[in-house]
Amino acid sequence: MECESLAYLPQAGSRFHHVKRSPIVALGHVASSAQPCSAWRSPRSRAAFRQHVQAASSGFSLRASAFSATLRYLFPSAAATIARVRRRFFVDQFRGDTAIIAGDTAHHLGRVLRAQQGQLYELSNGQHVRLGRIEKVARDRVEFVLLEDIPAHQPELDITLLLSVVKFDAFEWAIEKATELGVSTIVPLAAARSEKALLAAAAKRAERWNKILMEASQQSRRVRVPTLRSVAQPAQAFGGYADSAVKIMLSERADALPMRQVLTTGSASTQAILAIGPEGGWTDAGLAAAKAAGFREASLGKLILRTETAVIAALASINYALSE
Repeated sequence: MECESLAYLPQAGSRFHHVKRSPIVALGHVASSAQPCSAWRSPRSRAAFRQHVQAASSGFSLRASAFSATLRYLFPSAAATIARVRRRFFVDQFRGDTAIIAGDTAHHLGRVLRAQQGQLYELSNGQHVRLGRIEKVARDRVEFVLLEDIPAHQPELDITLLLSVVKFDAFEWAIEKATELGVSTIVPLAAARSEKALLAAAAKRAERWNKILMEASQQSRRVRVPTLRSVAQPAQAFGGYADSAVKIMLSERADALPMRQVLTTGSASTQAILAIGPEGGWTDAGLAAAKAAGFREASLGKLILRTETAVIAALASINYALSE
């Protein structure tokens, strides 16, 4: 039996199989009629196989694009699935119908993700999202041609998180999850009971924290990266918000109202401010300053939560009660 072609079949254990090609095989599935080639045992066939592997590797992006196009033609609903899994990146600005990614992100695209000319990614400039096609990949620079606009969800609820500085692993985990939960601004607080060594080192972590916010925003497909403010004193951070904003301070005190009750009174608001204290809790001076600025104490229940757990529980509650 003669061999007509070679095909890469992902469904067959991610191995290269030497089979007779059929329309189904071309889509990456092993047809029942596909039979192993008896001529595979010859050195000539093995050499042909190696050449095929090299050719397939060099033309992978074209094959992937053709495969996606075939899926869209045969299964129209597959187009939506492909769009949902497409990666999103942020750019400084759109320049007409072009955009450029430079620096570490470009290095990640080119060296880690092996980006190639013709591949499609979603690009956001912080206000709009557009589909971009790679035109050129350089060492630390990736150039795109912008195609159509992509519908972008802009949340109506503006959430500011005032988060006391705690141990950095917990703090960084908390701001990552806060980004995924839609906060627009994060203000690290130098609370009275925050560790002094952590406060002294916090200013040097700003670049790392911004990178965490960027990556979390890309993963959660946000339009804009949250704003990270400088470390502030609680008394200063509590002020400057509209009277109509829902201002909540998590508290462990027995007379603190349940979070559910506090949120019920502010269901029509489009702005929420959430203050979360350090591991040792708020001091009397901190509670007094928050009360003077219009904050209400709220409790998440009888259990004592870690700071990062409280961030997730409180933001999820706020989103459920106040978001559209």
